[in-house]
Amino acid sequence: MASEWLQNLADTFQRNKFLDYQINTGLFGIPVATFGLVTIAAAVFLHATFSDELSAMGTRVYEAAEQGMNKATEMAETAQVAISEQSNRMGEAVSESMSSAKTATAETTDETIKKEGGRKRRKTIRKRT
Repeated sequence: MASEWLQNLADTFQRNKFLDYQINTGLFGIPVATFGLVTIAAAVFLHATFSDELSAMGTRVYEAAEQGMNKATEMAETAQVAISEQSNRMGEAVSESMSSAKTATAETTDETIKKEGGRKRRKTIRKRT
């Protein structure tokens, strides 16, 4: 089946004289086949000439990106340490103020109890059902 298809394709090129037409026609007196050959030659030349340049440029871009990433990581770590230290200081300040507030509240409560003559029980009113 594949061989029939290939034979049919080959016959089409031979009967229609596709290649003859491409060689004998073109633009500005230059055959179309010449355009194709020149394009292939230019592509091979550019690839051979600039492949090393492109790989070197890619390496430079990669290294620059890696340096930027390292700097960003260092800055993030520094910021994390600074935030951690600041939150520790704030936690200590809050703990200190809470303990001093508890002490002041306890002292005030003790003074109030002494003035009033002791603790009073709260009377609860029961509702009858």
